[in-house]
Amino acid sequence: MEFLERHVEELLEAGLVCVNNSSRYASPPRVIPKVQPRDYRMTVDTWAVNALTEPLLWPMPHLEVAITLLDGARVFFTLDWLCMSTLKELFTIMGHRGMVTPTRVLMGGTDSVGYYQSVVEEIFQPYIYHGLLAWLDDILGYAKTEDEYMGILEKRLVSIWLEPATEQVQVLPGLGEMCRWSIALPTPCRRIDVVTFTQSAADIQRFLCVTNWMGQSIPKYSELVAPLIEIVDKAAKEVSSRKAKKLAKMRIAECGWTQQHDAVFEDVKKTLLEMVPLAHPDQNMTVCLFCDPSQDFWGAVCTQLPESELSKPLEEQNHRPLAFLISMTNHREGSYLLLRPKGFHLLTDHRNLVYISDPYATDTGMQRYQADKLQRWTMTLMAYRYVEEHVKGDENVWADILSRSSGLAEGEKHQVSRISALGLVSTLSPRTTQYFQWPSLTEISALQQLAERPEEVQ
Repeated sequence: MEFLERHVEELLEAGLVCVNNSSRYASPPRVIPKVQPRDYRMTVDTWAVNALTEPLLWPMPHLEVAITLLDGARVFFTLDWLCMSTLKELFTIMGHRGMVTPTRVLMGGTDSVGYYQSVVEEIFQPYIYHGLLAWLDDILGYAKTEDEYMGILEKRLVSIWLEPATEQVQVLPGLGEMCRWSIALPTPCRRIDVVTFTQSAADIQRFLCVTNWMGQSIPKYSELVAPLIEIVDKAAKEVSSRKAKKLAKMRIAECGWTQQHDAVFEDVKKTLLEMVPLAHPDQNMTVCLFCDPSQDFWGAVCTQLPESELSKPLEEQNHRPLAFLISMTNHREGSYLLLRPKGFHLLTDHRNLVYISDPYATDTGMQRYQADKLQRWTMTLMAYRYVEEHVKGDENVWADILSRSSGLAEGEKHQVSRISALGLVSTLSPRTTQYFQWPSLTEISALQQLAERPEEVQ
């Protein structure tokens, strides 16, 4: 009760809630204990409101794709929306000393996100992705010239009586990234150098969740954080759970934490401050994909360059990085970069693709099931339009560096657990169930009458 009273007072002072004892609706608060003793979090049980709300599905913008539209923009402005006062009453919170109504939309409410996004996009429909980006109540406007910027304001914004606070900038920190004229440079927290943890596996898991958002911009990210992932995996195995509340009970010293892990932790923080700037995808440039596997990891570098430079030797080409991908498992992050009308160039030092395309030309004694498996892999690659180019192994250095564990000491083996996905068959045979019954001749005849007779059958 003491925490609830203090927390409500803090919300009132911050202007996040207002006193509304005459509200017709109210939801109860739920105080949940956090990891640390005497540390709590207040949530709101919106079950009653959600039960009366019709769910609405609406797609949210893909920020990594949307931010590429800022390429070349030099004038920016921002807008902020306010919640309609008549709707705030629905999310009123009933405390032990009265009721308060939030001035913001609560998380956890049905359609709190989807409906809000759909309304904003409906209002600015002609200009979404054509001068405006919308993420809920945050609107980012962009233009290449001041005349174009004023045109957006006059045509749409002024007509709905908005008075936006404008700010003409050339470098705009927003959407978690630093947007420049030609590159997108992720900007991590400026106080990442003072990030610490309290010696629990839950803190390491939380740190990995934060850094994983920037992983696409960090070369060798999966390899870099692999020792920290092993600590979390070992702790999760000990407590049989990956929930933070369970992992908080495991001290990292009990999971094999050494000075090497301290060094890895510091290296990750240092790398976040020295990330490689990524170029905005340009439809007029050619996309190149460098890929290479190793025993433990696979790595890929996606770049772009003018088509005229493809005729130059590889070491003289001016590649602009789009994404760095490295993993121990298969995932499709960054695949949108390869969906280009003109296709892309796949550069690798392996000739496996040639072998896959025509396996019998190389091995006439191959078993049928092996050839069929290779053909299925070929069909997967047919979803993309690409030109394969073979490069020498010593020239494919970018992808090779990402895939190999070069930081391990000589003779040291990197242990990677093998994870297999098992499909569970609910029923081995329909005859094993108690409801199974053989069809009668009448039922079989009726089903045959419904089937159409082929023309070639008399």
